[in-house]
Amino acid sequence: SSGINAEWPLRPGNHGTTKQEDSHIMDFIHGNSPIFGNCRERMGLGDNSCYFCQNQEDDPLHQLFNCEEVQDSSYSNLLEVIVNPQDYVNEVLLSRDRTVQKRFIERIGFLMEQHQLVNELQDR
Repeated sequence: SSGINAEWPLRPGNHGTTKQEDSHIMDFIHGNSPIFGNCRERMGLGDNSCYFCQNQEDDPLHQLFNCEEVQDSSYSNLLEVIVNPQDYVNEVLLSRDRTVQKRFIERIGFLMEQHQLVNELQDR
């Protein structure tokens, strides 16, 4: 059962990720999750603002590359390997350089930790 799946660099399991991490990775690939303001707005769950900076144009691209409230080393590390952030999905899915997927996964890990912190603050 080789073929496309075995060759797919971001294939679940290729990077030692958990099922939950794989789910978060897919959220940032397809962009269809209530963690993004544009999706919450579409689903009728609120406005399209970013949880972190309240920017009204929240989507995966905003959180990964543009939100100034969540720029740490995972942000600069990812920027080093992504040629065109606007086209990050293709680069992450197709790049043969495993560093691209590794840094994408690390960036999402950091962002999900930030989402967790926001949720804990809102629950108080």
